[in-house]
Amino acid sequence: MSKYSIIGPNYLEKVRSSDYKNSVYAIAEIVDNSVDAEAKNIDILTITKNNSITDIYFIDDGKGMSESILQKCVIFSESNNPSGTKKTGVFGMGLPNSSISQCTKFSVTCKISEKWLTNTVDFRKMKAEGSLDVRMVYESNLKDLEGILSKTRVKNPTTIIHWTDLDRIDTVRAKTLNDRAERLLGKIHRYKIREGLQIRFLNFSDDNKKPDIEHLFVENDPLFLTTGKSWISPAIIELSKDFKNPDKRFCVGTYFKKFILDEKKETINPLFYLPEEAQETIEISWRGKIYSIKMIVAVAYQEVQKPGIREGGRTEFGKQCGIKVRGTANYPSGNISWVRNNREITSGNYSLFNVTQENQRFWSIELNYSTENDNENFLDNLLGLSNSKQSLKFIPDSDFPEDLSDSANINDKKQELIAKITKALNTGISKANKRLNQQARNWASFEEAIKGTSSGGGLPGPTQKTYDVLLKALGKGAELSETEKNNLVAKLKRYLPNIPQKQIQDAVVRYSEIGLKNIIIYCELDDRDLFQTDSHQGVNLTLINIKHKFYLSVIAPLKEKNEDDMLASVELLISSMSRAGENAFFDDKKDLIKEFYELMSKDLKYLLTQQNSEHINVLA
Repeated sequence: MSKYSIIGPNYLEKVRSSDYKNSVYAIAEIVDNSVDAEAKNIDILTITKNNSITDIYFIDDGKGMSESILQKCVIFSESNNPSGTKKTGVFGMGLPNSSISQCTKFSVTCKISEKWLTNTVDFRKMKAEGSLDVRMVYESNLKDLEGILSKTRVKNPTTIIHWTDLDRIDTVRAKTLNDRAERLLGKIHRYKIREGLQIRFLNFSDDNKKPDIEHLFVENDPLFLTTGKSWISPAIIELSKDFKNPDKRFCVGTYFKKFILDEKKETINPLFYLPEEAQETIEISWRGKIYSIKMIVAVAYQEVQKPGIREGGRTEFGKQCGIKVRGTANYPSGNISWVRNNREITSGNYSLFNVTQENQRFWSIELNYSTENDNENFLDNLLGLSNSKQSLKFIPDSDFPEDLSDSANINDKKQELIAKITKALNTGISKANKRLNQQARNWASFEEAIKGTSSGGGLPGPTQKTYDVLLKALGKGAELSETEKNNLVAKLKRYLPNIPQKQIQDAVVRYSEIGLKNIIIYCELDDRDLFQTDSHQGVNLTLINIKHKFYLSVIAPLKEKNEDDMLASVELLISSMSRAGENAFFDDKKDLIKEFYELMSKDLKYLLTQQNSEHINVLA
């Protein structure tokens, strides 16, 4: 009885159109093989003719392979990595799949018992002959081999992979490939680079013996937790030199300079930190075993979120954080990254937040898991890891299955895991934003404490227009005595504990001279209150809460955009409600109006939260 292969040579043409996002992701697969072979040094070496790449070599000093493995390594699904290890490969498709996705001919050369052997796959030839047969391993051409070995910086090379007939590479420019590869490989293999792995890119043009590009890749951590040299270091060093504003307190350089370790070595301190309350371990049990995913939440330090300016997103670092959220054509990215065995698989945003809001760029989340001692690759299966390690099948869903038992079926376990991850992500994002909002309030208080307001009070207060209207409507009040001034200073100090006493004293003197009957102050109050009222010697105090949702969603954006007319209208409305409650109600009725204010503030906060949620859903 005749036997037929389940696939034909023409099917391989379709396999070439794999799900690699770009050429660098295909290159990352080859680097994975080197990492799994415990290589310490990897060279990505390109040969160019007339400014176009003709060949790419991958050279490493890993453990190499036996002749039998060399024979099988070009065959789909012949993996040498068993389940239950921490190796990055799992499906046995990485080398052939990534190679034919970029070229029609590739070879693997390995040093075995002091002898170099080669295995070659020529896709064009196989297709022309209608064959699926792979030729036997053969002794390497030493002349060709010596030419490449003379170019590499790897001292004791053991394995060489060669791509030629590059018909599907997405750039033929060596510099472009170098730039793209460093940023993306530095991100994918950030942990290995941090541990000492050296990935070097070299390009040799037009038969020259010296490279015109020689560059050692550095890590590119989207959590910005690197101590040392990283991809973002040059931008941070440049920002640390920005002292354009005559007041150093409002110079970008003042704040970024704090993160520089050694300018010459381009080393920096972490730009993000890990809020303790936001970290979480997601666990799921099945058949007596617990599987876990570590969720790491990183938030920008206030100095880089608000580096002497209100909109930290306008700095070069802020712009790069924006790219971290949205990605570019050749740099897929997102705020949430998935890391498997210390190798990034993918990243995304998953419609969990509004990507257009500037502050969302200043946090990052990593979901990190290991397959060590997991003989069934259970988490890989639940998450739907692709064979190219390019993607996971994660769609946020907060609904739990009915069966949460240890013996539930695999589909219920998948749903349970997705729900737990979704819940953890929502909580982590909320806690990150809470930190960022607090830091934004801190900066706003600091800025207003230094600059004062156009009203001349010198404290965090309203627009000049607001005070102009109040003076015209309420008239000028009597000047305060020294005792009254001191008492007012003491009262304001309770609401503004971080502002120096002298600054409050100067402000009270100005208020008294102007004759203000209603002083408006922005300060921190109970989260539930939009504003509070107080009075002193006939002067009404309107205290607007910078922690309330209305301030964060409405007033703060108006301040940042200098929308003084609209802002004055809002401030006058709050002032009117404040004075009416303070001056027109007494005894028990004052308690009632206070309760009314609390209910109104609570309802307003709820409505704004729903409005924000609806906006996100529409964007999704």
